Amino acid sequence: MDRHALKIPCNAMPFICEADYSVTLGRMIHADRALRIRKAKQLLQETDKPVTEIAQLTGFSDVFYFSKVFRAKQGCSPSDYRKTYIPGI
Repeated sequence: MDRHALKIPCNAMPFICEADYSVTLGRMIHADRALRIRKAKQLLQETDKPVTEIAQLTGFSDVFYFSKVFRAKQGCSPSDYRKTYIPGI
C-alpha cells in the first residue's frame, strides 16, 4: 500500500519515506546521467573537441569515468562512437 494513498505523514513512517527518497534520488541521478550522455553524443557528432573537453563540458571531472559510463550506455567508447559519425578519424 502506498503511503501517499493512505495520507500518512513521513514522521509516522520514516523508513518508507527514506525508501521513497532513495528511489526518487536514483531516478534523478539516472535521468541526469542520461541527459549528460545525450549531450556528449551530440558534441561528439557535431564538433571536433577532444573527448577530455567533452567530458568536462558534460559534467564529468574524470575522463576515465566518463568513458566508462559512456561505454556502459552506448556499447562503445566515445572515440569509437565519434568514428561512426565522422569518417576518416
